[in-house]
Amino acid sequence: MLFLMLACTGNPEPTEPIVQAPPLVEPEPAVPSFDAWPGTPELLPAPSRVAASLQTHGIQKACAEYAARVSFKTDVSVSTVAAARTGAEIGALVVEAPVTEPAKLAERVQRIQAGLASLNEESLALQDTANLLVFLSQNPEPDQVSVQLDQLHAKLLMNMEAQSESELLPVLLAGAWMQAYLLMAQGLEANNNPGPGHALFFRPVVGQYFSGYVSSVGQGTIPSGMLGPLEETLVHLRVVTEKDPMSAEDLATVREGLEDILGML
Repeated sequence: MLFLMLACTGNPEPTEPIVQAPPLVEPEPAVPSFDAWPGTPELLPAPSRVAASLQTHGIQKACAEYAARVSFKTDVSVSTVAAARTGAEIGALVVEAPVTEPAKLAERVQRIQAGLASLNEESLALQDTANLLVFLSQNPEPDQVSVQLDQLHAKLLMNMEAQSESELLPVLLAGAWMQAYLLMAQGLEANNNPGPGHALFFRPVVGQYFSGYVSSVGQGTIPSGMLGPLEETLVHLRVVTEKDPMSAEDLATVREGLEDILGML
């Protein structure tokens, strides 16, 4: 009996502890890499080249008249909005510079400067805009303005390599391209001449750059409400601008899409 009691009340045989398997964690999806500055000069054409193209197609004055209506508040706290608005002001400046009086150009440069300062108070570009304001205060001739802008453009190209990882550079460039394209579309419509649209708008390298941005890092930087319309506009631009010549309906498609995107800013 004693042996039976000892057997019943003794310590049980030790068992292996149950080890809980760690919960499965889904890996974060890899974000495709994107080079904000791939060294493609076509992404940043010289102002004189833009002016010559507008003059060739007889829309320089009409584009400048529409550009006079463009005015954005650039010094805002949301960096992507500030970058896009600053870019839009740059696009308008390049389009209107050859035929707009210096005092009006200076007002736009002040908005560009405010936008750049809101993005980076230590930006070297702030000194360039300050110098440009001094130059414009001297009431220069249009050809002098063109030379000055080309000089700034050449300096900018030399410094762009340092921006290859910038998340805001593509946003600024997008603002500039969209605004310039919109002004060109408005100028062509004002002259009732959609035909040159292909020559002005068809830039496959530029389209590929922005499509690459939108499908990669842009997914996390572009406001969600703008992402879908921007993707749709890029597709429409690619399809419509391939046509040569473009029709009035094609031109309206370009204008309306760009107006919708810029209107969100």
